[in-house]
Amino acid sequence: MVTNSIFKSVVVSGTSKDEAIKNSPFDSVIIDATAAYTTFLEKKMGFDTKYRKAWLEQHAAEKATPSDYRKMLIDEAQVTPSELQEWQMAYAHDKAKDIPNLGCLIVVNPGVESTRKRPYEYVNVKNAGKRKTTTVVEIVNKRTGEVIWHSDVHITKAEAIKRGKEILSKGEVKDTLVLRLAGYITNPVLGELTYTPSKKASTGKYIIFGQVDAETL
Repeated sequence: MVTNSIFKSVVVSGTSKDEAIKNSPFDSVIIDATAAYTTFLEKKMGFDTKYRKAWLEQHAAEKATPSDYRKMLIDEAQVTPSELQEWQMAYAHDKAKDIPNLGCLIVVNPGVESTRKRPYEYVNVKNAGKRKTTTVVEIVNKRTGEVIWHSDVHITKAEAIKRGKEILSKGEVKDTLVLRLAGYITNPVLGELTYTPSKKASTGKYIIFGQVDAETL
C-alpha cells in the first residue's frame, strides 16, 4: 500500500457513471466492480450461480432488471459496514493495486441521462426603465450562489441567454441559472434559465472506492 494514501469509499449520485466520477474524490475509475459485488452478495446469501437467472425469470412480468435483482440482494444480505469495507479494500488492492485516486465503481442504481436537446426553460424578468443595449453580465447558480460565468466584455442580453443555454445543454450545470448585470446595480436580474431534463431522465446511485492521496483531502 502507498504510505501517503488512505482508503476511501463514497456514495455519489449522477445521471451517468462519468457524472458520478466527477462527483467523487477520484480522478478516474479503472474497473466496474458491479458484477463482482453482485457475486459477493450472492455468496453471502448462499445463492448458487443459477439463482440469478431464476429470479429474473420469476419477476419477468414485473420487467425486473439486473439492477432490481441487485437491489434485492443489498436489502436482503444486510452487509455490515465493516464487511463491505473489508471486501472493497481487498478488491481495490487486487484490481487497482492501491494506486492513489484510481477508483473502483459499483452501480447501485443506474442513472438515465437526459435526451432533450434543449434542456432548459427561460423566464424573462422585466424591470422598469431602460437599460443599455450591451453590458457586462454574469451567470450565477441560483442554488449555490456561485458565479459560473462572467462576460469579459459588454454583451447583449440575447448573447447572455445563449451562453446560459449552452451551459445547460452541455450538462455543465444542472440547476437554475440566474442571468444578472455585474456590479452593484438596482434590479440586476435579467432572467432565469431552469434545467429541465427529459421525463425519463433520473439520477442514479453509485459507490466508488479505492485509495486516495491523503494530501488532496
